[in-house]
Amino acid sequence: MRILHTGDWHLGRTLEGRSRFEDQVAFVDELVRIDREGSIDLVLLAGDVYDTDNPPAAAE
Repeated sequence: MRILHTGDWHLGRTLEGRSRFEDQVAFVDELVRIDREGSIDLVLLAGDVYDTDNPPAAAE
């Protein structure tokens, strides 16, 4: 079984008032690529998916 362990994505987070949306999209795209090319059986996320309790719609 191939497991991809990730954590603390914090989608929706800004850095010093600047959007990190494009970086976050690139991260998710890379995660999908790794999953497909690596024949991953399970993606394990330990930590926060979003940066806040009420993330912006784009992060969802």
